[in-house]
Amino acid sequence: MEALAEELTHLGLTAKAGKGGVRLTGGLAEAYQAAYQSRLASRLLLPLVTVEAGTPDELHKALTQFNWGEHIKAQTSFAIEAKTQGENRHSHFVALRVKDALRDFFNAKKTRPPQPAPEDPEITFHLYWIGDQAELSLDFTGSLFMRGYRPPDAQAPLKENLAALLLYKCRWPELAAQGKPLVDPFCGSGTICLEGAMMAAQIPAGSLKRQWGFTHWPGHDPALWAKVKAEADARRVPLAVKIWGRDESQRAIEQAIAAARRLGLEKELDFDQAMAERLDLPRQPGLILTNPPYGKRIGEDDDLAQMHRDFGEALRAKAIGWELGLFTAKPEFARELGIRAHRTHDLYNGPLEAKLLRFQIEPSRFWGQDAPKKEQEISEEAQECFNRILKNQKKLKGWLKQEGVTCYRLYDRDLPNYAFSVDVYEDHLLLAEYEPPKEIDPAHAARRAREMVQGLPGLLGLPPEKLIVKLRKSQKGKSQYEAQTQSKTLIAQEAGMRFELELLAYLDVGLFLDGRNLRQWIKQQARGKRFLNLFAYTCTATVAAALGGAKSTVSVDLSHTYLDWGRQNFKLNQIPFAGHEFMKADCLQWLTQAKGTWDLILLDPPSFSNSKSMEQDLDIQKDHGSLIQQTCRLLAPGGMLVFMTNKQRFKLDAASLTGLQVEPFTATTLPPDFSRGKIHQSWLIRKG
Repeated sequence: MEALAEELTHLGLTAKAGKGGVRLTGGLAEAYQAAYQSRLASRLLLPLVTVEAGTPDELHKALTQFNWGEHIKAQTSFAIEAKTQGENRHSHFVALRVKDALRDFFNAKKTRPPQPAPEDPEITFHLYWIGDQAELSLDFTGSLFMRGYRPPDAQAPLKENLAALLLYKCRWPELAAQGKPLVDPFCGSGTICLEGAMMAAQIPAGSLKRQWGFTHWPGHDPALWAKVKAEADARRVPLAVKIWGRDESQRAIEQAIAAARRLGLEKELDFDQAMAERLDLPRQPGLILTNPPYGKRIGEDDDLAQMHRDFGEALRAKAIGWELGLFTAKPEFARELGIRAHRTHDLYNGPLEAKLLRFQIEPSRFWGQDAPKKEQEISEEAQECFNRILKNQKKLKGWLKQEGVTCYRLYDRDLPNYAFSVDVYEDHLLLAEYEPPKEIDPAHAARRAREMVQGLPGLLGLPPEKLIVKLRKSQKGKSQYEAQTQSKTLIAQEAGMRFELELLAYLDVGLFLDGRNLRQWIKQQARGKRFLNLFAYTCTATVAAALGGAKSTVSVDLSHTYLDWGRQNFKLNQIPFAGHEFMKADCLQWLTQAKGTWDLILLDPPSFSNSKSMEQDLDIQKDHGSLIQQTCRLLAPGGMLVFMTNKQRFKLDAASLTGLQVEPFTATTLPPDFSRGKIHQSWLIRKG
């Protein structure tokens, strides 16, 4: 959505990306301009009215009062499309109730109502009904991806607006302005080449489109529409760059040539039948952008892998200095190219998950037989580690998609010789190296670290600058972790919550990934309850409680920095501060003086602490019994305490917890990305 908002802004329009779409501000001229020129939009909806409704009958009643006559004439055919969220809101039934409201409005006016025509309507209305808000819109444009340069029944693996998005992601407008060529060696019916040509020649996206949603709308202004089109058409320029498309199918090439003819570019575009591994290229380096087959034209994975190997061999031999964009629903085969990607974009091709992988075709990016020597020096050990990381990624893929998780642990010392953790934070990687034992040869440890740093970005399709490396050392004696001078912040998303992360300045980034399930549990349990967060860190659990409807919260931590961080997290989630306290205090001392009771308490202390600001050291193995007993003193009748610890080999001293009901809780709080090891243990505790 951000790309679409940027495109509309570049057209001189006022647009803002939001959830599920982009809001365009302006009048009818601006709407016509977006409709005629946007290459990325799939359709343009004109909001007509928003009504409050909790049931289909309430929706029908509210829309009966809407003045339908301003937007559809009696002799015009129409269709209703509905999208809903909520129980007992079947979209087909809701569409029928909207249709009934339109009919009842005209009947009340004693006017013949318009007739429904679901197959080929002249006007289409859309209803989006979420919660108690229902928005009715006019389909202002119809499907914008149907440019008009190919027959409606033509088969193409890419929709036109998706091809345009790929070109934007690969910087094609910038490269075209520099006079560089565009080549698609798996061009099919030519969509990428055709969209690239329209961009380079400044041909409006809608120049061949003949059917528009507003044509039969009473508010349509034909004179203004003609003016907007004429102004856009006047900016067309001759195509001054080379654009070549190649495909092994002669029929596909014939379709591409026919489409170019409709655009008036038959002589400018070079389409020809050829195998991709021939890689016919202009002399000047430019952009290779392609969507190779991934199973429909080539049935077996072995064939697909070989096709990528052959294509990669041709790229490494003939395309030095070129940029490559590879759009695929099977990104695992991109490794067969023998080139490391420097950028990855997660996209969809219809319902299929896909990736756009971007490459700089330079010898320094090669691996395998044609790689420079320094790239070949990867050990079998490192390859085993990389294979484990890819295996973990594949295993987590379904869960990540289902839960919408964007921050997670990918690898956690799975192999003894590779004592690293690999965390994904949105579009960044955090590689944490654990200090090796003294018996490990420092040279071997350094080599392993070097292999991880050099190989990890390419393995996961990210540019090297997205990798952050840290060294974890055990705290001993009076040692303390210290902040660094460099800073790198980003905003993480988690189940409707937003958290500020600092990836460089501190050892921990501000969000404990293994606490994800616990935060969700707290959010579900917190409604109407008083919540206490001890050793609150950056108050992420408090944010969860507040968003879950907690009556009040108290967050206690010794660090000003962490509590200010917590306040920032509240601001990010637009949580008012009323009823929420942030207390700077030594939790051990605070517990001896605290008054009042709480319904829900989180006790997540460090394994060991000897902060100069604390009056006494904390060793959780030795001190947990008395700490839990003191905390339970603050539990309200029927209240619950969650005790969590990350101390390895921790043993709960049940004998020290007399008078309490203690229930193992780790199975609930441990998320799937930490199932390979015991990152923490937790217990749910109530008064006996």
